[in-house]
Amino acid sequence: MKKSVIVGIVLVVSSLLIFTGLAWSVEFPAKIIKAEWLKANMDKIPSLRIVDLRSAEAYAKGHIPGAVNLPYKQLRVKVMDVSSVRRPPEVWEKLMGRQLGIEETDTVAVYTGKKAQEAGRFVWEFNYYGHENVAMVNGGYDAWVKAGGTVSTDTPKVTPKLYMVRKINHDLLATNHFIMKHLKDPRYVVIDDRSFQQYSGAQAGKGIKRAGHIPGAINIPLGKWMKDGYLLPPEKIVELLDSKGIKKDQTIIMTCRTGNKTCGPYILLSAMGYNVRVHDYSWTGWNEEKYLPAEK
Repeated sequence: MKKSVIVGIVLVVSSLLIFTGLAWSVEFPAKIIKAEWLKANMDKIPSLRIVDLRSAEAYAKGHIPGAVNLPYKQLRVKVMDVSSVRRPPEVWEKLMGRQLGIEETDTVAVYTGKKAQEAGRFVWEFNYYGHENVAMVNGGYDAWVKAGGTVSTDTPKVTPKLYMVRKINHDLLATNHFIMKHLKDPRYVVIDDRSFQQYSGAQAGKGIKRAGHIPGAINIPLGKWMKDGYLLPPEKIVELLDSKGIKKDQTIIMTCRTGNKTCGPYILLSAMGYNVRVHDYSWTGWNEEKYLPAEK
């Protein structure tokens, strides 16, 4: 048999395996997975770690079997007088390895309650630190229960591991200065997903000294990206972006008040193949710098 024919057969078989789900024993099919898919495939995924971002109280009442608990509020820290930003790499390493028992080669599934953006934030931070094989469960814990998934109250023993950040994907982050550099560049667009009241400056927001938004930013509130704890399907997001004149070839910079809400849209856009950066300092960090412009 000719080599070209063999290669063709291999490609066809591989495509069929991926389509039927049989090839998902190593990687997730996307950054966003259904609870039904996890339920059917969790025993087929080697080195799978599951992380529950809900409160310790909610976790204790019942969780996905094998899941370890990391209450979301523990995920973010204060850096340079700006709260709720990403952890430094050395702190991230300790959190992943020592507290959660995760290695950089593990496959990670994460879920939360109704706030899909929290799971999205966890995925973004993993991606930022070079860990790609990670996904969130759309709909969180409620979706797992609705799918008929087993619920456990057992707390798994965590064996500390050595987690190493080997790469930082700086192209997933937008700093204040990066935004200023590209503020008038049509190849970039800033999306602010706070409420219209905060975006417009009618309300300042908790801990905010200057009301308003980054000049030129487009307001698409978080509620337009998700419903009842579920991220919306891609076709709805395409319609949403088209209605705002946002193009697939533009780099999207997601911003909000503290960099939390940004990560619901981040994971949607990333899974859809858009170039997207998270402004994790967001308006809290922007308004601290008095020399940075603001508009209402």
